[in-house]
Amino acid sequence: ISLPMRLTSLHYGTFFGCTSLSQISISGNTTSLGSYIFYGCPALEAIKYEGSESQWNSMNKSEDWNAGLTDTKIEFSNSGSDAKADNGIKMF
Repeated sequence: ISLPMRLTSLHYGTFFGCTSLSQISISGNTTSLGSYIFYGCPALEAIKYEGSESQWNSMNKSEDWNAGLTDTKIEFSNSGSDAKADNGIKMF
């Protein structure tokens, strides 16, 4: 799934229970992530963030936005100066 650029927030439980969701692209315009947005999404392997790691880190995220995720990786498509040895990929 690729979310539209005009979407700036993902609210509580947006993808709750989407068992076949395996990857998602989130626009760099997204500024907030609510609680449990990917809860019950066991197949989610990758979140592709269309911004930098700095933008991701400064985003307003609920403390339990990633509840239920285990081996999902976050990829930053706009790594720029934020590029690290892991090539812009974080695991949580």
